[in-house]
Amino acid sequence: MPGQKSIHDLDEKELDLYFKTLVSMANIDGEFDRKERAFIEDQAALVSFDMTKYLDHPEPNMKFLAGEEISDTCGKVILRDCLLLCYADGIFHEFEKRAVADIVELLGVDNKDFEKINEWRNGVLGRL
Repeated sequence: MPGQKSIHDLDEKELDLYFKTLVSMANIDGEFDRKERAFIEDQAALVSFDMTKYLDHPEPNMKFLAGEEISDTCGKVILRDCLLLCYADGIFHEFEKRAVADIVELLGVDNKDFEKINEWRNGVLGRL
């Protein structure tokens, strides 16, 4: 992703929202796949974040993002990593597609930025 940012650029509040969103996304299709869990655990290890508080109580949808005031970087990082997570089990479920659309809307990610992130994701997955 051009000018790529990472979870290292997020403050504590944004990290909390980031992991809450990723765990919720991983569960949105009704199954928390081992590859999805491994991805999230790897991300948490990078910033020494304890995500256990979200594992047992994932949100059923992305409505909790409404009204969150976060940086543009945080919105893009959440969207990017949720898109990667959606493909961790090899299937982009309809529930996940709707959740991604909700993230774009609720976090106010610009459609041009969404397209750039999605193109980047397609390129990454195409090389795997």
